[in-house]
Amino acid sequence: MLTKIQVKKDSTLSKILFFDSIELKQVTLLFGGNGIGKSSLINAILKQDIVYEYDKSVLLYSYINSKQNFKELERNDHLDYRDMFDPSLIARKFDASELSEGQSIVYSLQDIFKLCSQLDSSDDHLILLDEIDSGLSVENVDYVAKKIKAICKKYPYIQFIIAFNNYVFCKTFKEVFNMYNGEWIKINSFDEYFDIINSNKKMLLKKRKNNMLTGKSDF
Repeated sequence: MLTKIQVKKDSTLSKILFFDSIELKQVTLLFGGNGIGKSSLINAILKQDIVYEYDKSVLLYSYINSKQNFKELERNDHLDYRDMFDPSLIARKFDASELSEGQSIVYSLQDIFKLCSQLDSSDDHLILLDEIDSGLSVENVDYVAKKIKAICKKYPYIQFIIAFNNYVFCKTFKEVFNMYNGEWIKINSFDEYFDIINSNKKMLLKKRKNNMLTGKSDF
């Protein structure tokens, strides 16, 4: 299982994030508003552009709810990669015009949940999920969060890193990783959740402005 990821010094990612490393848990929830660097961090993991610490080899899977393509990645001995986002599979099962964005995501995630029951326990497995709460109704966010929690309880060799915005994830899991300060925190209420995002807007905008002026950001 991956235990820690370290951002490479002088990398583009280091100019975006407010921290340089993460001590990973079985479920690492990347918490923060738009532009804080959640997707950039997940993309860096997919591109294997960061330093990893692990206790055994890890197989990597992802569902990235965007048009970015990471299929042509360099592979190494410790991270093997499988892309689980395939909109064509949805088109084969349903008339895409009949599905909302949220319905498409839920149907796609069923393939990942099914995959979890088939993974070999002799290996560790890391599943990256980005923008999975986009367009989901509250009950579907609740379903996805509880399903992930149940999977982790049943399969200790499966690990998740999830970029999200929805408060329901904060309510379902004990702690989330605060992208604003690089610390694990417990969020006890929606007001606290909102205040953390709202109170850090100025900090985020200031860093974004400084990076744009120095040419050190890909925002």
